[in-house]
Amino acid sequence: MIEERKKRKAIELFLRGNNYQTIHEKLGISLGLVSELVNDFKEKHADYEQLRAIGEKLPNNLDFSQLGTLLDSIIKLQKELNCNIEDVPSLVQSKISVANEIEELKRKRDSIAGELSELDRFKHEEQQTINSLQLRHNNLVRDVKILEFQRADRQRDLVILAQALQNGQRMIGAKG
Repeated sequence: MIEERKKRKAIELFLRGNNYQTIHEKLGISLGLVSELVNDFKEKHADYEQLRAIGEKLPNNLDFSQLGTLLDSIIKLQKELNCNIEDVPSLVQSKISVANEIEELKRKRDSIAGELSELDRFKHEEQQTINSLQLRHNNLVRDVKILEFQRADRQRDLVILAQALQNGQRMIGAKG
C-alpha cells in the first residue's frame, strides 16, 4: 500500500511534465504503480492534457497540495477570460507575483511600524530627559539667585564691618 502523500507527489510530478521513469526514480515506487496512478488520474480528469500543459508552466515553488482546486480555478478562469489555456499560467504567475509583492509590502509596513514604535519610545525617553534637564536648570538658576543674594548680604556685611572698623580706628585715634 502506497502512502497518500506519495500518490499526490507522483501526480504532481506527472503534471509538472515528468515521465514515468523520472517519477519512479524520484519516489522509489515501481513503474507499474506509477503507470497505475497516472492512468487513474487520467480517467478521472479527461482534461489531463490541459492540466499537464498548465502544470509544466507553473512555478516550481507552487504548493501542489491544492492542485485540483487550483487547476479547476484555472480552467474556469480560462473560460471566463476566453484566453488560450497556455496563457493561464502566465496570468497565474502574475497574480502570484502580485500576491508576493503584497506580502513583502506588508512585511515592510510591519517593519516600519516597529521602527515608528521604537522612535516613539525614544522620543518619550528624550522628552523625559529634557524635562529632567529643565528641572535641573531651574534648580540651578534658583540656587544661583540664592547665592547672589547671599553674596550681596555678605558684601553689605563687609561694608558695615569696614565702616565699623573705620569708626573704631577713629575712636582709638581720638582717644590717643
